[in-house]
Amino acid sequence: EASISDYFGFLRSVRFDITKRSKPTEGTRVVSFRVCQEAPENQCSETRFASIEFFLVNHPPVVRLDPDGSSSGRQPEYAGSFREGDAPAYVADVDVDISDFDGPVLQWAEVRFALAFEEDVLTVEVAELGDTAVAVDIEADGAGFPVVRFT
Repeated sequence: EASISDYFGFLRSVRFDITKRSKPTEGTRVVSFRVCQEAPENQCSETRFASIEFFLVNHPPVVRLDPDGSSSGRQPEYAGSFREGDAPAYVADVDVDISDFDGPVLQWAEVRFALAFEEDVLTVEVAELGDTAVAVDIEADGAGFPVVRFT
């Protein structure tokens, strides 16, 4: 048993949210409201309805190559180095971070040169990908430089 003002507070406290962050369903949701008193004979108010229009936003994913700035001192960029004769150099720091507000599943990723020379190549250490069922393709772009695509 509570006062009418308690019920006002209750109705104002109810919120809408979604639990499915990957491909939620866009459209109208309808919520019904009614209040009842016990005596006499469980009398209730008329049922009232509220509609909530849900719109997809589709935020783009965010990639941070060096979130803590350990390689360059500038977040989120990465600055690696390579000397002739060295093992291939990584193009992202160990703390690379990818996030997507819309959900945990992405369709594909791509790595390509923005500035390169004729002798430059990109390789993928497949053993580091784990047991995930993925495909890695390396093809040449229009200028003949490699593009690594992960799907």
